[in-house]
Order: sequence, then structure tokens, then C-alpha cells
Amino acid sequence: MEGRSFTAWFNRVRALDPAPGPGVPKPSFAFMVCLLGLVFLTVWLLVTNRYLPGTDTPYHAFCSRVWIDAGKAGTPYAGYEPRHLLEANTLLYDVAGIFSIVMRPFTAYRITCAWYFLGLPLACLYALRAFGRSPWGSLLAFPLCYNESFASGYMCFNFAAPTFVLAIVEYVRFTSRPTVRRGALVAVLFILVFLSHAHVYLWLGALVGVITVIAFAKRLGALAPLDAGRLVLVCTAVGLPSLLMFRAWYTRGYGQGHAVGGTAEVKLSDSMSSLPLAQKFTGGILQTFTGSLHPYEVHFVIALGVIVVLAMGLARAQGDRVSTAPEIALVLTAVSYFVLPDSVAGQMVAARQWYMVAWLLPLVVAPVLFRIAPGRALTVVLAIAVWTGTRMWVVSDYLHKYSTTEMVGLDHLARTAPREPGLTIAYAGVDAASENWRTSHGHSYGFVAAERDYEGPLEPSDKNAIAAVRYTSGPPLPMSEKRPDPPKLEVAGTAYPLEPGKINSPGERAVLERLQDRRQELDSRDRDLEMRESLLKAAEKRLEAKLAELKDVESRVNAAMGNRDKAEAERFKGIVSMYENMKAKDAARIFDRLDLKILVEVATQINARKMAEILSLMSSESAERLTVELANRASSQPKSQNPDQLPKIEGKPSGT
Repeated sequence: MEGRSFTAWFNRVRALDPAPGPGVPKPSFAFMVCLLGLVFLTVWLLVTNRYLPGTDTPYHAFCSRVWIDAGKAGTPYAGYEPRHLLEANTLLYDVAGIFSIVMRPFTAYRITCAWYFLGLPLACLYALRAFGRSPWGSLLAFPLCYNESFASGYMCFNFAAPTFVLAIVEYVRFTSRPTVRRGALVAVLFILVFLSHAHVYLWLGALVGVITVIAFAKRLGALAPLDAGRLVLVCTAVGLPSLLMFRAWYTRGYGQGHAVGGTAEVKLSDSMSSLPLAQKFTGGILQTFTGSLHPYEVHFVIALGVIVVLAMGLARAQGDRVSTAPEIALVLTAVSYFVLPDSVAGQMVAARQWYMVAWLLPLVVAPVLFRIAPGRALTVVLAIAVWTGTRMWVVSDYLHKYSTTEMVGLDHLARTAPREPGLTIAYAGVDAASENWRTSHGHSYGFVAAERDYEGPLEPSDKNAIAAVRYTSGPPLPMSEKRPDPPKLEVAGTAYPLEPGKINSPGERAVLERLQDRRQELDSRDRDLEMRESLLKAAEKRLEAKLAELKDVESRVNAAMGNRDKAEAERFKGIVSMYENMKAKDAARIFDRLDLKILVEVATQINARKMAEILSLMSSESAERLTVELANRASSQPKSQNPDQLPKIEGKPSGT
């Protein structure tokens, strides 16, 4: 019975695999090891780093806490509007509220955020299986989660990422073979995307429209007009529930001229702003993909671009692709960044398109299958593995630095502050920039408020505001925000304020461009100088190590030579003692035949009286030769003159 139940459970799990047919190979053992390793690393990062970076991260943590008791009498958050479960940008708070039934609200929020970091790679894996592609590209989703959107703390927006990818996949499958089951699943996914974030839902609708047009055109090309018309009807039916929800939300908010926060009325057509194309290019491609302040973040972006080009170029010859929907979605999303305005009613628009490009990239960076081109597949797989491993190492290091340096004080405050629900935080602080991530600490109070059930200065709002969490009639305490005056640029004696994102004149644009070029040149010089300095320091260390090694060798050699000289002196002293103990007659006979050099050494060290006896018995020729050599040696040695024997210097008598 147990064996049959396990087999049935395993078959149900296998049924979830969206692979289009048995011809698609299963993920390899090496891929599964890498996938599980990255899952473990992600879980470890979320567990060990209690506070994630991001200007809006603590804001959403606090909103999650407020959402649980919003509008409930007798709670600290009775002054807020009750929960509106069918509004956009609320799903993160809803899920965190469900988890808060069995755990602390802040812990529930942290667990809910894991859906982004773990759900996006798994959603990409599901999509790659559905499109019949290699699963290796899904590994890129792990490090791509930590981009500018993460560093800015846009958690509601990020929370929509996995559902956004799944919705695209399931809608493509639905258009290829419409069924009631698939239609219901797509309708639910559309609703979940809308509840997660309105911006993501709107762009999903744009992509769905393009996919529908392509599917409609294919059916018309196949001379099946009835199928084409039926497809339009069923596609409209699955999108209608979420469209009705969006219409109700828009009519209540933006349709009435209300803003996200505050009570001032806005007109969408008058609240749009755009940056110059060149500035959008630099900001979009280089900045939005980076999250940390690691000096080589830009190099990671460039390397990722090389991998994308390599993978897409090598995959052109692959003929078993089920759909080109990922490439279409990626290209349209990237192009939309340059077309859409940068902000509408104070909310970012264009930059978020690049964040969604990061969600779609893993779907196109898929190596060709090993059975088709092993060499090409191995090249892309190695590039993906190296880039993913290196990027995750940087992310882990900078999250650790952020937790152990920047958030230590706040963590101590959050853990030791009294737990008095309803206590209002009077918060005053500087929106200081982080030392490790592209973010600031403007809303850091939200962590303390979320952990200790406090009330904090959320933002000026009332029941008509677009924000999901809003006051009924305004904040309980007055709020003020003092921003520094914008810097000014003086041109020809006239000072022009430099407002962020606004170019006042062609002259200012030219000056800024020259300053930017100069800054890039100085940055390049700084990098060169730092590299040279590091090389010089490394060479200096190597020289010092070599010098120390030479000194050690010299000391050992000197010690060895000293020991050798001492041993030789002891041996020679023994020879001298031997001759001193011999009879003078026998020693003289030996000295007559001894080499003169050795004879001189012995004669200079032997006892003088003994030597005189031996010398008297030596042959006259040998004795004479020895005497001459001893005299020459004595005369060659420098003599130290006695000061008492110095010649007397007599002065010359002076004449008178």
C-alpha cells in the first residue's frame, strides 16, 4: 500500500512538468545539484540577514503589520482604512497576514518576501520546461533578483515577478490549445498579478495582447477563421475578471485624480516626465541591473550581456523550439523602456520595464540541448555557472556587511525597545546613503514599528489615496519633510538650479556632459592608480619576504662557517699539541720534510721554548728557510704605534 501511494504521489508530481513532450530531456544531475545549492544559499541569506536593504523595504514591512489590524477598533491601527482585498498592490500584505496567524508579523513578512527570491527561479525553470528548453538559464534568476529594484526595496513590485512569468507561460500554452482548465488557471494568474502590482499587470496585458494577435494571425494563415474568432472570445473571457477589478481600482483612484500618497489631485497627462534618450540608455542598461556598490558591478552587467548574446547566437541553429514568446516578450519590454515616460504621477514607469527585463532574461539564456550541440551547450552552461556563482558570492558578502555594520544599531533598538502596542514613533533622521547597496535609510523606522507593533509616520494620505495602506482622515501626527536645496550651476554670472532629472538649457546639458566625461576619465585614472598601487604593494611584500629569506640564509651560512672554523682550529690545536709532546729530535726530522706553509702555521702556534729546541736540531737549510718566512710574516703585519713614542713636534722659533 505504501509503495502504491508513493508511486501515485510521484506520478502527480510528474504531471506538473509542463514539458511539451517526451522528447524534452529531463534536468541533469549536475543541474539539480546547482539548483539545490542555490536554493540552500538563498534560504541561508534570508535567515541570517534579518533586515534586507532597500529604502522601501522597512516601509513594506510596516505596511504588512498595519494591514493585519487596519481599521479595527481597539488596535493601534484603528485610524487606517480597513483592508481592501481586491485592490492592486495588496497581495504581499495579504499573504503576510495569513502567515501572521501562526507567527510574529515581521517574521511572516520575511517569509512572504522569499516568494520573490525563490519563486522567480522556479517560475523560470517551469517556463523553460514548458518551452522545451534547457533548464540551465533558470539559475541566472537567483543573482538577477538582487538588482536595483531589490536595492530600492520595491517588494510589492518584486512580489509579482514569479506570477508574471507563470502567467506568460500559461497564456502561451492556452493560446496553443485552449481548454477550460487552462483558461481558469490563466484567469487566476491574471488576478494574482493585478493584486501583486498594477504596473506589472498593465505590462502583462500589453504582452498578452501581442501574443493573442500572433496566435490569431497563425490561425488565419492556416485558413481557420472560426478558430481565430473563437480564440479571441476565450482570451477575452479569461482576462475579463482581472480587467473588471482593474477598472474598479482605477476609477476609484487615478480616475478621480487621486495620487498614491496625499490628498492633492493629479492629472495623468500633466504628471508625465521623461529623461533624454542618452541618459535613459546609461541609467537603464547599467544602473537598473546593479544593486550593490561592488566596484565591478558594471563588469557583471557587461559579462551578462556577453552571455545573452552568446546563448542567443548559438541557439539560432536549434530547430526544436516550441515558441519564440520569451524572445518577443524580452524585446518588447526592453524597447518599451525607451518609449514610455520615466514617471507618471510621481511613480516610476520606464525604469520598471528594465526590472522586468531581468525577469525575462533567464528564459532566453538557454543553451541548446546537449543532444543537438554538446560543445555549444557546454560553453553556455559554464558561462552561466561561473557568472551565477561569482555574482551570488558578491551578494552574500555585501548582505553580510550590510547586516553586521549598517544595521547593528537598529537591530539592537528593535530587539530591546519595549513592546507597547500603539506607541507612536517620533522619527527624525537623515536619508543617509548605504555604504554597501544602492539605497538609503529613509524609512528604517518601519523595521522597529513592524517588530514592536508601534505606529509610525507612514505618509500623508486619506481614504481617497491610491496607496494600499492609507489613513482614513490623515496621519495622527503632523509630518514635515525638509529636503536640501538643489545645487546650482553658475553660467555667465547666472545661477541655474540643478533639479534631478531636469535639464534647464543646452548650455547646462553641454556642461553636464563634459563633467560626466571628466568624471569617467578621473574614475579610470583612479582605477589605474589603485591597480598600480596594489601591484607595488604586492611587489614590495615579495621583496621584503625575499630579503628576510636571504638574511636567514646568510645567518645560517655564517653560523655554519663559524662552526667549521672553530672545528678546524680545534683540530690544528691538537696537531700542535702532538708536536709539543714529541721529542725535539723526532719533530725536527719531520719538520725538515714538512711543507713550508704548514710548517709556518705550526711554528707560530707551538710553544716558543719547544720550537727553539726543534729548530736547533733541524737541518740548517730548513731552519734558515723557516726563519726567513717567519720574519717576512712578522714584518707584513701592521704595527700599532705607541702614543708615547710619537715624534715630538717642535715649533719653529719666531724671529724678533
